[in-house]
Amino acid sequence: MNDEVLQKAKEILRTRIYVGLTTNMAESMKRIEKYYGWTLTVEERELKESMINGTNNKASTSNNLRKSDHKLSPDDEHYKKLVEYNKYDLALYDYAVELFASGQPDIIGPQIWKSFTHTTEPS
Repeated sequence: MNDEVLQKAKEILRTRIYVGLTTNMAESMKRIEKYYGWTLTVEERELKESMINGTNNKASTSNNLRKSDHKLSPDDEHYKKLVEYNKYDLALYDYAVELFASGQPDIIGPQIWKSFTHTTEPS
């Protein structure tokens, strides 16, 4: 990966992917519901609430993995290597957080899925 690929990934993220964050699950789900015009059933609302509150088994397991007591110090050599090896992933994640904070105004609508399935016939 290089800077050029990172810029292309950012453009795709900005224009073709709806960004939600597990660190802000309630707002992410609210935005996704609004974006797609979803009306949730009672069961779906209960499931959503259990995921947000961490009472859903799968969500709880995922949250517990993130809350590990094993933290590396930024001064640790292993930490520095991880940051260096993952610098593009970290940069893309930081950009996703920025997009989320901005409300992601440039995203293409739900019709985007048509472009993923559209194929052209060879000439």
